[in-house]
Amino acid sequence: GTFSVGRLSFTKLPGCGGCDVCVEPGSNPGDTLLTDNEGQWVGVDLSQRCDHVQGNAVVTLDVPDDDKVNTDCDQAFATVDVGTGSASSSCGAVDLQCDTGGVQQLAVGTHQYCCTATSVKCGGSVHDCWTITVNDQQSLDLVVQLSPIIAASELHRCLTFELVADCVTGSPNNQSFRAEVWFGGAGNLLGHYKDSIKTPKSGNWVCMTARDQSHTLRSVASLDCVDGVYSATFKGDPFFGGNWLVGGNLDGWKKSNPNASHDVIDILDFGQFVWMWGQSKNPNNDCSEPAGPNCDIDGNGMCDLGDFNFIARNFLASSKGACCDGGVAAEPLARTEISVLELRELGMTELIVADLNGDGLINMDDMDAFMNGQTPTKKPGRGVKGSSLRSSR
Repeated sequence: GTFSVGRLSFTKLPGCGGCDVCVEPGSNPGDTLLTDNEGQWVGVDLSQRCDHVQGNAVVTLDVPDDDKVNTDCDQAFATVDVGTGSASSSCGAVDLQCDTGGVQQLAVGTHQYCCTATSVKCGGSVHDCWTITVNDQQSLDLVVQLSPIIAASELHRCLTFELVADCVTGSPNNQSFRAEVWFGGAGNLLGHYKDSIKTPKSGNWVCMTARDQSHTLRSVASLDCVDGVYSATFKGDPFFGGNWLVGGNLDGWKKSNPNASHDVIDILDFGQFVWMWGQSKNPNNDCSEPAGPNCDIDGNGMCDLGDFNFIARNFLASSKGACCDGGVAAEPLARTEISVLELRELGMTELIVADLNGDGLINMDDMDAFMNGQTPTKKPGRGVKGSSLRSSR
């Protein structure tokens, strides 16, 4: 029979390619005689060549990077091409075994995929994995325009959005969130924003509202779902059917005061404007702080005539309905007049400064006086609350 009488071990030196190790007659060790334990020659057939000698195989495996995605619009899953691996070896063919790849519908959570590559001829293998995390959020392509005229070439404001799924289940299922939006700048017109944001939670959304609580009324837009991404547009003059964010609503931030005109531009907004007249204001605001008083509507850093023009031009305009009520917001009627006495009773004494003609009323006469150059002046040494005021030209 055939049996092994020895084993040769080789170390392959760097730079050495494939090499044959041969034991044949007429060569050393082919001319070496093998004997048994009594010194008798043992015939050995040395005509067969040995196996080809190779270095250790270098197997390379490439897999996709880890990725994070959002769920598709109107769905609770994400449609994802999870990809697959590729491999090569320094020793010929590679056996590549991977988890199922290609396009899949993935639920919210983290999904892992792995591949193993093995050299067919020389042995040796590599194993690697990648993950795809599906967030409970959805992508939203958003276009927002502030009503003109905006003075700042670049401006960022914290806007409040609300997503509505239907008009049956009501507000508990709606999603409200705030996001910083950059207007103007490179690639955008003055007062325009166009970019993508994320919704706070996945849902089957059909309608969306937007507002700057310190400066504008609420606007409403329908939501479109295209290729797994929502899109909403708040743009254009309402006179022509558009829905840009109408500026001039300066007390929308007073949610704790039910007597403020949260969703209408009226004489109370004029009072708020006069109270802040002439002040320097940071035209930008982020979402790290709650909304507050800021009369700089046009973004030039001052409370001035440019901001008054928003109030005068949009006087008595109301927020659009919140997706479902079909009309203007359910707010108190717009007021064209309020007395100083009532302002005291309502806890809004700071607005008394807007009684420019001193007749005990804040109304259109005071707006006319302001347009004619009359501005507020406080008597020296008196505070705002309860102080008497005079007007100067």
